[in-house]
Amino acid sequence: MSYFEKDAIISGLGISRIGRRMGFPGLELTLEAARAAIEDVGLTANDIDGIGTLGDTPPTEVVDALGIQATDQTLGFDTGGVLIPVMSAFRAVAEGRARHVLVYRTVAMLGGAMTNQPASPMLNPLASPPIEPRMPGARRKLKPFEDIDELVAAHAYSAANWVAMHCRRHMELYGTTKEQLGWLAINSRRNAGLNPRATFREPMSMADYLASRPVSTPFGLFDCDVPIDGSIALVVSHADYAPDCPNPAVAVEAIGGAYGS
Repeated sequence: MSYFEKDAIISGLGISRIGRRMGFPGLELTLEAARAAIEDVGLTANDIDGIGTLGDTPPTEVVDALGIQATDQTLGFDTGGVLIPVMSAFRAVAEGRARHVLVYRTVAMLGGAMTNQPASPMLNPLASPPIEPRMPGARRKLKPFEDIDELVAAHAYSAANWVAMHCRRHMELYGTTKEQLGWLAINSRRNAGLNPRATFREPMSMADYLASRPVSTPFGLFDCDVPIDGSIALVVSHADYAPDCPNPAVAVEAIGGAYGS
């Protein structure tokens, strides 16, 4: 049995400036990370023949700005999985469709909300029937992110709102405690302290965590993701390029991903 993961490596990494409310466009941050990754691999933009992303900066803009000929392109949201761009890069290299694939993820909040669209009207379940009839015992298959769209329309504006409902049910079913949630935040802050690029590196205690202001029960401020501007890029290359890498290449034992509604 053959495994396509064995035919590819992660050959380089690039990171842009990272911080809060920096005000830089997503394309600028993406190019900064992409060029750093390509340089880290010891290549030029002309050597890149594949590209993939999960983010707000379209691959077409990056291809044009870098002047690369990427015959293999992947956009993660279109294929229903956050790891799809990396998986697709490994498969493209293993199948000979590309030799060096640039994969990036960029977030640029520009000091405000991700979109400037007005709030959706409040849903009224009694105002109109569902889009599709729901048969007893049957589960309607949702399109990717359709469930999130419905929640946003019901004024659940962020993940803290809708994930809080799942977390609260988990606490009721399994006895999960607020302190147990706290250890996740405390350990994440500890890991951030090891990264000189991290925005928040100060140690956090359980007392600090429990004293944080509530956001959406049972979540508080330190349970929430912090909006950070920045871009990270990596290059996936064919395994036979490993001896030529300026830095040690990373081999992957196995790779997989899934998306569920």
